[in-house]
Amino acid sequence: MDIFARSQAAENYSIIGEVKSREHKKFSRDEVVVFLDKYEKIKKLENLDRVVGFIFSRSGFTKEAEAYCREKGIACSEDERWLETGKLKQPPH
Repeated sequence: MDIFARSQAAENYSIIGEVKSREHKKFSRDEVVVFLDKYEKIKKLENLDRVVGFIFSRSGFTKEAEAYCREKGIACSEDERWLETGKLKQPPH
């Protein structure tokens, strides 16, 4: 895991994220599965109820990976402007 930010107030969300800066290989569904395993372990170890997961992949995502992120409620982005603005693709609720 690349980013873990615990909220100071219980009513706010903590953040768990992964950043991939590689040039050519898209983030795969299998990599999302690995991320989710780590994400769930951190949630449990840190006793987090309100948490947002996100993945930034500079080279993008396979279609399967993006669909799986959406299904699991994990925000994802390949847009480098996100690093400046903090905007992520949010899954529909």
